[in-house]
Amino acid sequence: MTTLDTVIVVMWLAVTLVAGIRAGVGTDLEGFWVNKRSTLTPWLVFTIVATQVGGGVVVGMTSSSFTSGTGFGLVALISTVSGFLAIAWLAPWAKRFGDKHAAYTLPEVIGKRYGRAAQVAAAVLIIFTYLSLLAGQLLPAALLVQQWTGWGAGITLALAAGGVIVYSAFAGLRGDIVTDAMHFWAMALVLLVLFPCAALVKYPTIQMLGSVPLEAWSPVTFGGYTYLLVGIALGALIPIVSMEMWMRVYAASDERIARRAFVWSAVTVVPFYVLPVLVGLLATQIEHFKGNPPDRLLIDFMFSLFPKGLAGVAVAAFLAVLISTANTLIVVLGAVIYRDLLGRRRGSDATELRTSRLLTLVIGCLGTILALGVPDVVQLILNAFFILGMIAPILLGLKLWRRATGKGAVASLIVGGVTTLACLPLIPRQAFLPGLVLGILAFFVVSLLTAHGPNEDLRM
Repeated sequence: MTTLDTVIVVMWLAVTLVAGIRAGVGTDLEGFWVNKRSTLTPWLVFTIVATQVGGGVVVGMTSSSFTSGTGFGLVALISTVSGFLAIAWLAPWAKRFGDKHAAYTLPEVIGKRYGRAAQVAAAVLIIFTYLSLLAGQLLPAALLVQQWTGWGAGITLALAAGGVIVYSAFAGLRGDIVTDAMHFWAMALVLLVLFPCAALVKYPTIQMLGSVPLEAWSPVTFGGYTYLLVGIALGALIPIVSMEMWMRVYAASDERIARRAFVWSAVTVVPFYVLPVLVGLLATQIEHFKGNPPDRLLIDFMFSLFPKGLAGVAVAAFLAVLISTANTLIVVLGAVIYRDLLGRRRGSDATELRTSRLLTLVIGCLGTILALGVPDVVQLILNAFFILGMIAPILLGLKLWRRATGKGAVASLIVGGVTTLACLPLIPRQAFLPGLVLGILAFFVVSLLTAHGPNEDLRM
């Protein structure tokens, strides 16, 4: 990194951070959490895609395709596209619920149907999930800063996390949407234009991809047929139960815009998922990258491609990807703790807004601690998605099964979550399957054996 590159990175970060903080500081409580429920289609598409294509996903797909074939990337792509289309189908109903009940979170929907205990249980699972996802964003940020500066891993993680945490405390969802538009175009320029062009100039890319062994293209070497088939079949459930997507639905101006934004996002996200997989496969044919830590592969590849000036643009865009997603995850965690664990409003808007900002600071610190304890991006993402998937049965039951009870929902969340956690050390890439099966079984059995509680709203 030359002085010119450093200047470019610092200027980009300054501009985006100022834009986000300015938008967040000038808003009220409703603006901080759901952008006053007034977001239009282009802004929603930018923020949905920029949030979904996080540093953890991009780094994780490059790393996994380099070491274990295309399975992780293929399941992630199909899950995301099918999940976005499923959300588009649900969006009008979810938007009506959010407007009617002034909702900020997904557990508020669960609490309305199943009662307070189910709301709290879902909130606990979401908190675990999003702390893991947050750690999965902070680790690539630390690796990038470490590669850039040559400083130690602990220092770079603290610096990267500190900047994101402070930014999130002021920006909120309103500031996040503003900067996501800037981040979207930055990462589109680098990942979809500059990166492929530079790779084509430096390497005989098409020829090298043609030389990749068939086993490297195989989607079953990552987690076997179980992960591939079940992941494709059920992967759409992950976006459906993702809190950041529900918050974007709530933030839409109306039902039609909420639906349209997710349809467009399903199309727009595809090239951002394909490129990292191809980069990982290409790297298997380059001697320089063999033996390097897989989580550093994309960053090392980026530094090897770009000359002076463009390296700064690439670093700035990559940091934009990380900041965009990390900020959203912190906002999600803050909303869940604020609304679902602490309960509804207890003071003035100003007091509640201060509480919200304080929560984001604490949450960011917890994510940093987790990143230090589990320094594996792919596993952090898998842990998060596996636990998050345990919410899917009760959410589908909310729409499809009137006999479902609050006690059944709580039993499903506890049994599914505990089983998945217990299986993670034994079968880290298939742990979701026993958790999901036992969670669904508990949901049905306990619902059939118990009656509806007084706080369950069956009209939903």
